[in-house]
Amino acid sequence: MSLPAAVMEKDLTLRLRGWRWAGVTTLYAAILAVIALAFLLHQYSLVASQSSPTGVHFFQALALTELFLIVFVTPATVSGAISGERQHGTWDLLVASPTSVGSIVWGKLLAGIAFNLILLAASLPFFALVLLFGRMTLVEMAPPFLVFAVTILLLASTSLLVSALTTRLTVSYMAGMLVALLLVVGLSILTVYLEATNQLAPISLGSLPFLSGGAQGPLTPLAQIDPLIAVLSAVPSDSGGTLLGGLGKIHHAFGLPWTLRLWQAYSLIGVIISAVLVLATTRLAGARFYVRPPGRAGGDI
Repeated sequence: MSLPAAVMEKDLTLRLRGWRWAGVTTLYAAILAVIALAFLLHQYSLVASQSSPTGVHFFQALALTELFLIVFVTPATVSGAISGERQHGTWDLLVASPTSVGSIVWGKLLAGIAFNLILLAASLPFFALVLLFGRMTLVEMAPPFLVFAVTILLLASTSLLVSALTTRLTVSYMAGMLVALLLVVGLSILTVYLEATNQLAPISLGSLPFLSGGAQGPLTPLAQIDPLIAVLSAVPSDSGGTLLGGLGKIHHAFGLPWTLRLWQAYSLIGVIISAVLVLATTRLAGARFYVRPPGRAGGDI
């Protein structure tokens, strides 16, 4: 077994054995179940002419709920990966083993991603209900799930970097959650603010007004790293296309003669940023190991 896989198996086994992680999984599925039940009780109609857009609306509600569950759960499950070892006094022992720091970091990252992918898989039965209403296909459902997976990777990498910078679980949890909220909610608010001053015509997300205020132009480049904007550019609308409509496309993406959708650009950029963050975490985690612990006598080496 490779060294990253050994660390991943150890961390994942400890997580799945604990009652807390069983509780997280149960709560995760319960929230989606409540959203699904509330939507079905409110929207379901036996009249065929009224039920046709119900599946699309149902999918929109589930997709947005799934994204915000990822935003809250992923930092909580990854932020303590390194800081928890330091707080319990086991990080030095782990680094002193034959396993390299890079293998430890990759193993912990993969364990956190695997657990969150398990939670994502647990939501599939609720999304499968959408197919019962028609108007939605598996092909249309694939892009949002790609965005979910990339968001898990990005938030897990960010949270792991935060964990490498801290020595206390509480601090790493709070900092990881704050960074995740800034990435999702903060970037979306900034995007709306930057676009509102340039728009003279209303922009709609499906049937809802989004911005008001020249002609619709491309969104700010910051939107390409915004998970919420990426989901909106991937989720279909009941009138055809996606919730962002024409704003969900990038012409001459990255200065090349390409036309990409926002969720495609986000997926590519998210993977690149995550790789850079993991490399930075490896450097920081390795450097922290050689810092003299506080209280150690000056002559001890």
